[in-house]
Amino acid sequence: MATLDKINANMGLGTVRLAWVPAKGGWSMKQELRSPRYTSNWRELPAIR
Repeated sequence: MATLDKINANMGLGTVRLAWVPAKGGWSMKQELRSPRYTSNWRELPAIR
């Protein structure tokens, strides 16, 4: 926790947070752009290069 507090003090409040803390802001996934088989077709997963 001390490390998180130090990073947030240097980089700005909320830069690093625990996974269960929801992000603030208006971002959300666009569900309508998702493939109907997004969990079952490996070729439809986005590739990161």
